Amino acid sequence: MMKSYVLLASVVALSLFACSKKDPAPIPPDEPTPEEVITEVTTKLSKADSLSNFTNALKDLELTQEEVKDGVTIFAPLNDAEATPETMAIKRNHQAANGKVMAAPRQLAATSETSEASDIILKDHIVKGILKFADLTNNKILTALSGKQLKVTRIGDDLWINGVYVGGIEIATTDNQVVYATKMSLTGTVIEDVASPTTLQVTVYDATKWTVDKPKGEVAASADVILYHSREDYAIDKIAYQAQTNTDGIATFTDIPAGTYYIEVSQGDNSNILSESLEPINGVYTGYAIAGIFQSQSDLEGAAQQKNMELGNFKWRDLNGDGRIDTLDKTAIPYETGHVIDGTVKTAEILIGKIANVTPVMTEAQFDAAFSFIANKVSLWHAQFAVLDANFTDQVALDSLREIQSLYAGASQFALQANSPIVNALWTTGYQAIASLNDLETNVATMQNKQLATAKIKALRGYVYLQLHTYYGSIPLMQTADQVSNPQNNNPDAVMQFIGTELDAAANVLPAKSTDKKDLTSTAAKLLRARLALLEKDYAKAKTLTASIIDGGQYTLATTTNIYLPNSNEIIWDQYSSTMPAVYRHFFFYRPTLPYIRLTEAYLINTEANLKLSSSAATTFNMLLQRRGLPTVGTVTSNDLQTRWVIELQCEGLTFPAMLRWGTAANKLGYKGFVLPKHASLPIPQQAIDQNPGIMQNPGY
Repeated sequence: MMKSYVLLASVVALSLFACSKKDPAPIPPDEPTPEEVITEVTTKLSKADSLSNFTNALKDLELTQEEVKDGVTIFAPLNDAEATPETMAIKRNHQAANGKVMAAPRQLAATSETSEASDIILKDHIVKGILKFADLTNNKILTALSGKQLKVTRIGDDLWINGVYVGGIEIATTDNQVVYATKMSLTGTVIEDVASPTTLQVTVYDATKWTVDKPKGEVAASADVILYHSREDYAIDKIAYQAQTNTDGIATFTDIPAGTYYIEVSQGDNSNILSESLEPINGVYTGYAIAGIFQSQSDLEGAAQQKNMELGNFKWRDLNGDGRIDTLDKTAIPYETGHVIDGTVKTAEILIGKIANVTPVMTEAQFDAAFSFIANKVSLWHAQFAVLDANFTDQVALDSLREIQSLYAGASQFALQANSPIVNALWTTGYQAIASLNDLETNVATMQNKQLATAKIKALRGYVYLQLHTYYGSIPLMQTADQVSNPQNNNPDAVMQFIGTELDAAANVLPAKSTDKKDLTSTAAKLLRARLALLEKDYAKAKTLTASIIDGGQYTLATTTNIYLPNSNEIIWDQYSSTMPAVYRHFFFYRPTLPYIRLTEAYLINTEANLKLSSSAATTFNMLLQRRGLPTVGTVTSNDLQTRWVIELQCEGLTFPAMLRWGTAANKLGYKGFVLPKHASLPIPQQAIDQNPGIMQNPGY
């Protein structure tokens, strides 16, 4: 095992202990004196801060005329990062050819060593004669002034002395000396030491194999390790170097240029790049940075709040220090780096895994509780939209809303702004619900009946997206359990396509009807899909969907006195009514329910679709008239439909979108301040724009 020594902070003046000597022989005029050589060298090196420890110690070194008469070659070690001016430490962190770190270096304190020992250490780095770079040929043996043997290893322009890397450039050269910089001290080295090429060894651990006894997981063999010169290079897939890990989980990169490399690792579905943004932001992708793995309960309790807080899961770096992990903690990726130094073997450890390495087994009861919690929040949100709709369309007076008046300030006059309370509340609650549903979806994979659970999630998520799209217009998609960085709202067609896919998938799995009105059914999913079809102007699809609901016979129109009863066979989906606050009950005429969907809407959408398709709409429309004891009509006009729609669905949150669809909003609501295109959509909350530069404000705001 190699030993490493350090230089003394100061050299005890030999003159204090010197014996009497004979007068020295005269120095030939063409030879430098030892004092001149030392002064010349230290003056040359005085501006090299990285060599200051060696330079300061060299000032007190006494050399003989014999040692300097032919000039000297000096191999000056760089300062150690931990060295202090007091110790003048030059530590050698020697590594053998196999990359294993040898014994840690130790320091020799100035107060416990002799001046003679310090001189020897210095002289380990000085050779008689001037050796230019060309003179340092491979396998050449040099003898230092201390008597120490030094072996030159030369590979191209790379140079090592006793296995220690030497900068190939002569950093100081005169007629009397030449100086090279070495990465470490030569003291303690031997000529048998093998040169260490510039190497980075990346050890990869599979965190999905975590156990208490394996705090990093297991080493990952055959993992792909890619190095990039910059994060910008990662964004354009410009690879610098690539290798696979061996059976010990180590990927070795040898003879690569010194510098900082950005590391990407993948093995199947496992990676160190997680929650990556959909698009680069200012030329780089962003994502969460892995801070480690949750190892204990105390580790969980002391960590910033995040999703999937389970033992064995990754904990993320709370970069803004607010105690919670969210999109504000995303940073440029790849986050992990390897710092490579010339002539050394450097190492890096990378953890790979998934957003959730450990997914707890979810029971049916746990899913029902989690889903109901989200659905209850969405129900209040549904009621808030209904009140906003009524404010827009004069179906409610603002002063009648009592304690929630301030939430809707400005709505009745179409004076809402990007910082209005209701604008922020509806946006925030909607996206919180989507995030919660996305998160819940990742946990249902362990359920026995995961298909049904997933269908419920898709149906509710489709409804939330449909509401957001209907009222805000251009909205961003958030399709994974982790919210994307820099979401954008420039593709409404993609949003509508996603909503349609969600609702179609749910309708294919959910039952047609349930005894519990809170349950989402395929009928509810189909009617929501019909709403979307009207927005898409796909009237044939709207007609087909609503006809199948009407003809299916699962639900029937109720008499006027029974429409809103909790057990009404007309109500298709009702979540919130049993816990409706009094203020919303007052708004809804103290009716016992405020349903999401009633069969009446299917009749009205079917009528509208038939009118748009120039088909007969009277049969369907007359069913609504007959239910109320009104005379039937032979031909249905658009005015008939619009009048009946407002009467039948009063205060249910469906009037304002219909007026926009019909093109009557400007005429009927202009006196309230409504103008197009501005008021066709709510403003995007300013807070959302400030946090997400990719989100653009709606026209007019």
